[in-house]
Amino acid sequence: MTHARTIVSCTLAALFIGLSGCAKTTIRGRVIAAEIGRAIVVTETDERMDEPGIANVEVTISQGGILGQGKTTSKGDFTFSVPDTALRSGPVLVRVEGDPVFRVQNQVQIPFPNQAILVNAVRRTPSEDQP
Repeated sequence: MTHARTIVSCTLAALFIGLSGCAKTTIRGRVIAAEIGRAIVVTETDERMDEPGIANVEVTISQGGILGQGKTTSKGDFTFSVPDTALRSGPVLVRVEGDPVFRVQNQVQIPFPNQAILVNAVRRTPSEDQP
């Protein structure tokens, strides 16, 4: 009987460890045009999240290593699913760059489920692209 309990206990422990390793945190955000470049955490219902976004800019979220990287959608949105095992307490570094904007890079706290990262990016004008 003791052997059977040991097997059941080991099976349950392995199942628990396996399931907890699959948990993910979703980090959402939007890149919009602004006069000053910065990234901030806002509630998902913040009215600035409804402003027109900037499409096709590169967004990188890192914390010691890259947690998520990709381009914004046609509406300026980005979403990354990050394994909970990859996240540590403390801030993440948000970097946004691409032809239509000047680079934005700063740290923010990891957003809670009802929050998002709003990135204010300064648009380049044609005269600023020329030497």
